[in-house]
Amino acid sequence: MEVLAVGVAAFFQLMGCYFFFAQPKDRCSSAPDLASWLFLGATLCYLWDANIYPRRFMHMPRYWKLIIEIVAAIFLTELGTIIIWCGLERFLFGLTNDLLNLGYTECNPSPYAYGYWLSGVVTSLVSGAVL
Repeated sequence: MEVLAVGVAAFFQLMGCYFFFAQPKDRCSSAPDLASWLFLGATLCYLWDANIYPRRFMHMPRYWKLIIEIVAAIFLTELGTIIIWCGLERFLFGLTNDLLNLGYTECNPSPYAYGYWLSGVVTSLVSGAVL
């Protein structure tokens, strides 16, 4: 993909602008944001290497290619971060919470100081593996 397309998609993600999917109001989970940043980096690295523009349309002007790649990059970035990562992060957070019986909820923060950081380590390890 073009550098500009990936840059625009990264800019909109970092600014919190979403065009195709609605961001969950309650966030994905209460885990630290480091894992989300790592997964966003993995998604952008994938887009950087991807070539989505069909060869049969290479004869068209460059600005059409750029517009199509910007829209596709924004769509794929939102799909990856909101649909795929948010669901995976909720699952990992809930699994860690249930397995260790931390009793952590949005209204009742964990009585254990390490619960927040442990969920952050688990989600960060998974997103780091994806990266």
